[in-house]
Amino acid sequence: MALSKTLGVSESKISRLKNEALEDALALIYLCGFKIVDEDAVTIRRDALQFMRQSLARVLADDAMAKSVFEADE
Repeated sequence: MALSKTLGVSESKISRLKNEALEDALALIYLCGFKIVDEDAVTIRRDALQFMRQSLARVLADDAMAKSVFEADE
């Protein structure tokens, strides 16, 4: 409210300008290759995920290996 009075514009105009600035900031963040996620989100790099998928595919292709990995020790 103080900002709108100081600038001599309505509060809705200030709110719209804030939203536009936020949209611009988010666009810049995405253009730079970053993403905004929840603070407790678990993230993983694309190359690490690809490595895990390839490794798992090799394990699952061999029945004995898959059994040793996925069956609990008795």
